[in-house]
Amino acid sequence: MKGTESAIMDAFGQLLDEKPLNKITVKDIVERCEINRNTFYYHFQDIPTLLEQTLNEKADWLIQNHYSPGRPIDCVRPLIQYGMERKRAILHVYKAVPCERFLMLIEKILGYIVREYFENAFAQAMPNPEDKELLVRYYQCTMVGILLDWISADMSYDLLHASERLCTLMEGTGRQAMHKAAQ
Repeated sequence: MKGTESAIMDAFGQLLDEKPLNKITVKDIVERCEINRNTFYYHFQDIPTLLEQTLNEKADWLIQNHYSPGRPIDCVRPLIQYGMERKRAILHVYKAVPCERFLMLIEKILGYIVREYFENAFAQAMPNPEDKELLVRYYQCTMVGILLDWISADMSYDLLHASERLCTLMEGTGRQAMHKAAQ
């Protein structure tokens, strides 16, 4: 059961790398994974449902398998590398789904990464919850903005290099803010 769902999502992901979302049909997907239409509809109501589940599972997978606390860049590097490897698929999704939905997924991943970073990096010097939440939202919004800028620039610059440089330039600011909040 789960194997068939995975095969359908994999075929869908491959097709997203090849063409825009509005050009992908159920016929394309079932031919790619060599199943019949009824099997597709047994697992997914339609392509938007498939997209939603695929995006949610990919977000969960990235968080579970690639998050590692450490320096800020170490926390976001796997997400950036994944995005750079799947540029066409990301652009196809970005242009096809409602902006709010796309933002929710990005915020889910980046919010988790930022929250975990603060939890691990500042376990001893935890400020009051209100200040901590304010800092988490600030860094989450900053990262979301950078990612959206990269996408709207047609992914034309090296996001990993830019992120590494930005982390170098901003090194210590999060720590400084946490220490101020703890006082």
